Amino acid sequence: MVDTRYTSALGGAAQGASMGAAFGAPSAIAGGVLGGIGGLLSSGDADDAKALAEEQAKLVEMRTREEQRRKKRMMNQQIGETEARTYASNLLDTGSARQYRMGMESEYRRQLAYDRLASKKEAELIREGGDATARGIEMAGIGSMISGFSSLGQIYASGGFDWGPTASDLQPVDVLSTRWGT
Repeated sequence: MVDTRYTSALGGAAQGASMGAAFGAPSAIAGGVLGGIGGLLSSGDADDAKALAEEQAKLVEMRTREEQRRKKRMMNQQIGETEARTYASNLLDTGSARQYRMGMESEYRRQLAYDRLASKKEAELIREGGDATARGIEMAGIGSMISGFSSLGQIYASGGFDWGPTASDLQPVDVLSTRWGT
């Protein structure tokens, strides 16, 4: 995983240097330093996105466990009451009474299984969303770095870093014909 703090810092430094280059070497250096610090401080952290998604997924799983516990308790209570009513009516637990109770129990178990599956899928999607967000942050940092170096290259190519005299600016001097002291 790419550390976006560094890619953003490099991009900011390159952007700052390219902006300051128009005003000379000291401005390019100052712009690079300030741009690097700004990029470092303003970058989003991909690790934070993944950590937040993981916390949210754990919360979903915790909530589902509690809901499952409550539903199981309610299921056992209702099935127990149905069984008790059957016996209180002096009926055998056979035929339609037993079929009703078993159908109710089967439906509760299906609901519990569905809730577990839905919760598991929801947690997976939350984690995948966190990963996607982290990758987006990483790509933004890399894009910032590439953009910064692109700007720096354009300034360099256009002569923005030619601050002093070049070899073509110097005039040849004829040392032999120069008069000393007169």
